[in-house]
Amino acid sequence: MTPAARSFSSAAREASASVTSKATASAAPPAAAIAAAIFLASEKYATEWAKRRGLKLADIPRILGWGHHTAPLEFDVKVAESRDNQYVLPHTRQTIVDAFKRAGISGIDKISAIETHDCFTTSEYMAIDHFAVPAIYLIDLARLLPDTDHLQRAEATARRWHCHRPFTTAVALGAAFLPRWAAGQPLPRPGPMAQRISGAYGSTRPLPRAEQLLRKLTHLDTLSDAMRYAAVQARRNLVEQFERRVRRRSPRQRLDLQTRNQSGAP
Repeated sequence: MTPAARSFSSAAREASASVTSKATASAAPPAAAIAAAIFLASEKYATEWAKRRGLKLADIPRILGWGHHTAPLEFDVKVAESRDNQYVLPHTRQTIVDAFKRAGISGIDKISAIETHDCFTTSEYMAIDHFAVPAIYLIDLARLLPDTDHLQRAEATARRWHCHRPFTTAVALGAAFLPRWAAGQPLPRPGPMAQRISGAYGSTRPLPRAEQLLRKLTHLDTLSDAMRYAAVQARRNLVEQFERRVRRRSPRQRLDLQTRNQSGAP
């Protein structure tokens, strides 16, 4: 951390302490009684500030890129509009990509650290996923299965729930990227698809639709599971095509959100 960054950090801590004190006095929840600050300044003021401290302007942290997008409030509409997109919330992903582009960087591999806002745990996981950080779920897997006993019980549960193949692939990925966790563990033997996924893991390139379907079908434990899955997906696709091409209804219309909003309901 540069001296300028430490100075900014110190000022931010002081501001945070002041706000925390006032917030606590007003009976705010402890989780909300914190604050951080970023000081925005013109080039002229920043130059004078740096000069007084014997610093160069280039030593002062600055915002290189930013992104901003809006999206529908209703979660169902957000999900419906993300159909056929690699990301569940494409507007969030585009915001990140815009910031990268303005900063002149190619992607996540050019960044040393990311700070996310965890208003809810699910929101933080969503943000991490949309930054295209590949290994966060493997770290969670290692924490959930820290030893042989937990691993064997989890595998037995996966067999009962007909999800042993996905479990085996997850363990294979964990073993490939977290070798210290896998050392000494009696890991289930990975199949050809698990090895294939492990070998290609970490890429941020979109996965072809045919490969997506192949991975899904080969991760169903039994033939009957695969047949049921194919039947359900075929029905969903037929309904979707009928709604879009014949009835020409948008996701908002199908969810009856326009009617509810026009009636004045929240």
